[in-house]
Amino acid sequence: MELESRMRPYSDRFKATDIDSVFQTMSPEDRLTAIDWLIRDNVEKRETGNDDFERVLREGGSKWRVGVRNGVPGLEARVAEGLQDAADAAMALPGMRAGCFPMRGMPPMG
Repeated sequence: MELESRMRPYSDRFKATDIDSVFQTMSPEDRLTAIDWLIRDNVEKRETGNDDFERVLREGGSKWRVGVRNGVPGLEARVAEGLQDAADAAMALPGMRAGCFPMRGMPPMG
């Protein structure tokens, strides 16, 4: 999903009719973009509902999950738990930063 599409407000469209009717008329891509927007909107307005989105996405086997991309709440691609744990551990190492992996025997750059 492009960042520009994440900024498009859907509130007017949702107010015009009930949300189920709106979703039935949307393409799958537009549905994901709308859910992405709703997640961000929920966080900005301190509303609930993102736990429900996450549960539905997880139980439905979606490749998407509720998270943060580029510092903005929304949908992010789901990765295997072990892979995410390894990435989090690597990024937590002192002297490490994204894209900077020292060769064996070389001190970390920084």
